[in-house]
Amino acid sequence: MSLAASASVPAQAGTAQAEQERAMVELKRLYDDPFGANVVTIQRRRSPVNRSTFLAHVESSKGVGAKITILEPVSVQGMQYIDDGETLRSYMPDLSTIYLQVSPQKVRMGGEERMAAIRANYRVKLLEPVEVARRKATVVELRPRNPKMPIRRLAIDAKEAFLLRSEVIDDEAEKWVDTVKVTFLSSRPAPFSFHEPRDTTVRESFVKLVKDGKFAMALLGFEPRLPKKLPFGLRVVAQQVSGSESSPVFSVVLSDGVATVTVSQWKNKKNREDQNERPMAVDAFGIGFTAYGDVPDDVLQQVAKTFSEQFGGETSLLGSWERADSGIGLG
Repeated sequence: MSLAASASVPAQAGTAQAEQERAMVELKRLYDDPFGANVVTIQRRRSPVNRSTFLAHVESSKGVGAKITILEPVSVQGMQYIDDGETLRSYMPDLSTIYLQVSPQKVRMGGEERMAAIRANYRVKLLEPVEVARRKATVVELRPRNPKMPIRRLAIDAKEAFLLRSEVIDDEAEKWVDTVKVTFLSSRPAPFSFHEPRDTTVRESFVKLVKDGKFAMALLGFEPRLPKKLPFGLRVVAQQVSGSESSPVFSVVLSDGVATVTVSQWKNKKNREDQNERPMAVDAFGIGFTAYGDVPDDVLQQVAKTFSEQFGGETSLLGSWERADSGIGLG
C-alpha cells in the first residue's frame, strides 16, 4: 500500500464517524420529545399489532400530547385516541365508551439508553434529502448489525422534530408511517378532547405496569418467563399485565433502540383460542407465547421461541401468530 493510500484509510474512517454522528444528532432531535412539534397532519400508518394500514388525522401539541382520529378503514372510522404521555384515552363511538390505559410513551426506551442501544445495534448514516408532503426531510438510514433485522429509513422534517416517513426494508420497502398532508402551527393547539355524548361510559383498561414479573405471579397463576439473554440486541423496556382478571396476559416490551417487539404469554391456552388468538409457541407447561412488532415474522417467531424455552422441556412451535383484532392497535 502506498503512503498516500495508507494515509487515506484513517481519513475515510474519520469521515464515516463524523457522518454517523450527524445522523445520531438527527435521531436525538426526533426522539428527545415524543410530542416534538405543534402540527396537524394526515398520515397513513401501519399497526404494530396486526400490521393493518389505516389513515389517520393526527394533531400534536409540543411537549403536551397528541390526538389521533381514524379516517379509514370504515370498520374503525371515528375511533379517537388522546395521549398525554401518562394516559392513553381511547374513544370507541360504536360502544359509547372511553377506555383509559397506560400511555405507550411509558413503555418506550428513552434518552441516553436509546441512543446507546442504537449505536450497539445499527450503523447509521445520512442519505440524500427527500420531499415528503411538500416538506424537505432529512433521511437517516439505520443498517442493522444483525442480518436478520431489517434496514430502516426515517425521513425527519428538516426544521421540526417530526417524523414524516418511516420505512422498514426487508425483502421490499414497507412504509409504517407516511405523511400525506402536514401543517405546522405557530403555537400550541387548543387542549384535546373527544366531544363525546353525555351517556358515554368511561372504563379503566386492565393494564398494570410491574417492575418485576414475579410480583404478578399470584394474578397470572404462573411464573412469567423472561430470559436473561435476548436475541437481536433486544433489551427489556417494560413489563405489564393486561387482558382481564379471569384471563390475564403478561407482556414484556422489548426494543433494540428503534424496533419494538412485545412478547405476550398466558395460561389457559384453550380459553385464548376460543377468542381467536393462537400462540406462536406453547411450552411444556402449557404457557402460550406470541410476539408482535415492526420486525420480520421469522424474528418474531425466534423471540417467542426464546421465551418458551426458558424453563426447558419440549416446546411446540405453531408458526405465525393469529389474532382477531377489531381495533388498529397503536402499540
